Amino acid sequence: MKARLLSIVLLLVFAPTAVLTFLAANALREKEATLQYRLQAAAESAVLNIAGRIRSGLEDDLDLVRERMAACSARGGGVREFNVEAERLGKRRTTLADVYVFMNPWGFVRPPFETNSAMEALTEVLRRAIAGTTPGEPAWFTSQGQFYGFVSLTERRDLYAGFLVSDIAIRRRLQTAIEAVAGPELVLVARGPGIHLGTDLLRGAEDVTVSDSFEGTGGESTGETAFDAALRDRMAADRPLAWVRLSKPLESVRIMAFVPHPEEIMETARVRGRLYLWGIAVLALGIVTGAWLVFRLAAEEIRRMVSRQDFLVGISHDLRTPLASMRVLAESVYLDHVQDPAKRRRFLGTIVSECDRLGLLVERVLFLVRFGQDAVVIRPRLQDGADVVRKAVAAFENMAAAGAAGGKGEIRCMVHDGIPPIEVDEAALSQVVTNLLDNAFKYGRPGDGSPPRVEVKVGKVVRRAPFGFRKRSWVRVLISDQGPGMPSGVRRRVFRRFYRAPEARATGMPGSGLGLSLCQYVVRSHGGWIDVGSAVGRGTAFSVYLPVEEKAVRL
Repeated sequence: MKARLLSIVLLLVFAPTAVLTFLAANALREKEATLQYRLQAAAESAVLNIAGRIRSGLEDDLDLVRERMAACSARGGGVREFNVEAERLGKRRTTLADVYVFMNPWGFVRPPFETNSAMEALTEVLRRAIAGTTPGEPAWFTSQGQFYGFVSLTERRDLYAGFLVSDIAIRRRLQTAIEAVAGPELVLVARGPGIHLGTDLLRGAEDVTVSDSFEGTGGESTGETAFDAALRDRMAADRPLAWVRLSKPLESVRIMAFVPHPEEIMETARVRGRLYLWGIAVLALGIVTGAWLVFRLAAEEIRRMVSRQDFLVGISHDLRTPLASMRVLAESVYLDHVQDPAKRRRFLGTIVSECDRLGLLVERVLFLVRFGQDAVVIRPRLQDGADVVRKAVAAFENMAAAGAAGGKGEIRCMVHDGIPPIEVDEAALSQVVTNLLDNAFKYGRPGDGSPPRVEVKVGKVVRRAPFGFRKRSWVRVLISDQGPGMPSGVRRRVFRRFYRAPEARATGMPGSGLGLSLCQYVVRSHGGWIDVGSAVGRGTAFSVYLPVEEKAVRL
C-alpha cells in the first residue's frame, strides 16, 4: 500500500513538477534569447544610425563646398574669389577647417601651393585618390593624420574642390549624434585616435586630448584612462554588444554599444534563481488539484502562439506583394526608364491602384488586430445592407484580380428584390463578407483544381432565431463554394478563436484563425447569428442572419 501511495505521489507530483519546471526553464531561456536579440538589434541600429549621421553630415559638407566652388568657377572667379568663398564656407560650417581648390595635375589653386613636405605629401595622396575614383565620385582619404574629402567640379576631372575635416567639430558632431540616439538600455561609445566619447553615463570621463589631428599624442593610450575605468564600471562585458567602423575618411573611429548596469543584470539572475525555487514549490503544491487545468491552459497558449506566428507570416506576405510592385514601378518612373508619357501614366495609375489595394489590406489587418485585442467597436446605422454586400464583393474581386486574396476565381452575386434597410456597421459587415469570401477562395477550390466558384445570395427570410420562440424577418447573406467541405469535427470548432483546421495547417496556407470568430462576433453584435453547413465533398455554405428592424419594415 505504501509503495503504491509512493508511486502515485511520484507520478502525480514529482514527475509533472520536474517536467513543468524543465518547460518553465526553457521558456525563460527563450524569453532571455528574445530579449537578447531585441537588445542586439537595438544596439546594431544605434551604431548604424550614428555612422549614418556622420557620413551624411560629411557628404552634405562636401556637397556644399562643391556647389559654392563650382558656382565661383562658373563665374570665372580667380584666386581672390575662391579665397573669399572659402572664408564664407568656413564661417558657415564648423567642420570645414580649410577649403581647397586643386587643378589636376598641376597643383593647388587655393590655398596657393607651398613647397613643404606636408603640402607635397597631400598632393601625392590626393592624386592617388583621384586616380582611384570614378567621375563624380567623392575621394575621401587621410594624409598626415588629417582627414580630407575632394570631389570633381567638371566632367573633365581637371578641377577639384575639397575640405579638411575639423577634428574638434567632428568630435562635437559625434557627441551630438551619440546623445541623440542613446537610450536607457545602451551605453554608446566612440573610440579612435584622439577620440574618447560616450553617452551621459560617461560624461566627465572623456579625457579627450585636443590636438591638430586625430592622431592625438601617439595613438590610443595603452594604460587604463579615466574613460576606460568609467566604461568598465558601466558595461556588462569586455566585448561590445555591437560595433561599427565609420566610413572613409574616419575609418579609424569605432562606434560601440555596451550593456549598462551589469549589477542589475546579476541581480536579475539571482531573482530568477529564487523564482525557480518558488516555482517548484508552487507547482508541487498545486499539481495534484490543477494538473488537468494547467496542461489544458499550456496547450491552449502554445496553440495561440503558433496561430499568432502564422498570422504574422500571412500578414507579411500579403503586405509585401503590393509594396514590391509599387517600388518597382516607382523606381522605373523615378530613374526615367520609362519615356513614353502614356506608359508613365499607366505606371502611375498602377501605383495608385496598388496603394488602394494596400489600404484595404491594412484596414483588414487592423480590424483583425483590434478583434484579437477585444477592441472592436460596432457603430450600426440604418442603411441598405444589400448595397454594403455588393460593395464588399466588388472590393474583394479587385483584390483577387490583383493577387491580394487567396487566388483568382469566379464570384456570382445575386440580390433578391424587396430587401429592407437594416441597422448595420458598414465597415464591420464588409469585413465579414471579405473574410468569408477569402476563406472560400483559399479552401473552396473544387477537387479538379479549377479556380473556385463562389455564390453570394442576399435575400429576406422569416424564421426563428436559435433558441427563439417567435418568427421574425431577417436579411440572410449566403456565401457558398464548391470545395472539399469540412468534416463534422472541424465544423463544430471552426468559429473558435485562433482555430485552424489540421488540413489548412498541413498545406501551409497562411491564416490567423481569427477570421470566422471575428465574423461570429460582428454578427452577434448586430443581434444576428451565423451558421455553417458543410459535408465532405459537398462544399461549404456560410449563412449570416441580420435582424430587420420592425420600424424599417413598416417604412
